[in-house]
Amino acid sequence: MGPTLRKLRGAALFAEASSGPNGDYGRSPATPVSRDRLRATLSGHTGPVWGVALSVDGRLLASGGLDGTVRLWDVPSVRLLATLQSQTGPVCGVALSADGRLLSSGNFDGTVQLWQAPEGQPLATLSGHTGPAYRVALSADGRLLASGGQDGTVRLWEVSSGACLRTLRSDRQYERMNITGLTGITPAQRAALLALGAVDRQDQP
Repeated sequence: MGPTLRKLRGAALFAEASSGPNGDYGRSPATPVSRDRLRATLSGHTGPVWGVALSVDGRLLASGGLDGTVRLWDVPSVRLLATLQSQTGPVCGVALSADGRLLSSGNFDGTVQLWQAPEGQPLATLSGHTGPAYRVALSADGRLLASGGQDGTVRLWEVSSGACLRTLRSDRQYERMNITGLTGITPAQRAALLALGAVDRQDQP
């Protein structure tokens, strides 16, 4: 998130939002345009907007932010359809399923929430991240959800059951570094290295 997005209190819609390989924003094979064209500015959030998502058909938009709400908008009419209050604090990211019938949000407290869209009926709250859940994504068929957070993990969830199917973690700074017998460091430094992925064979049975 750049500083411009942090200052926004609404969601802006553009006619084109893609960039070609040469940075020629707004160009497409069917309809060449010289630059992005602002279509509408949607106002309602009372704090910075941290995440937006569009349905595949471009008719439904979701936005979430610091005020702890997820807002659903009808794009053609630029009308607010629903305001969903997160019970867990600020909303970091949002995602919509391909058909626009399922909405998910990643929250600052590490939870991931699921709603039925566009009605806004709450479906589930998924817990597992130990830090803010910054990003969420739904599979095309809406059966799987992926979330990524500050704890360095990506978690794959089954939407129907709310079960965490898999937890993926990237290598830490000193992953698998063998510090067995290493001298000249304090116990605190050794603990820090172990927390960052180092291995001490002496600690193993």
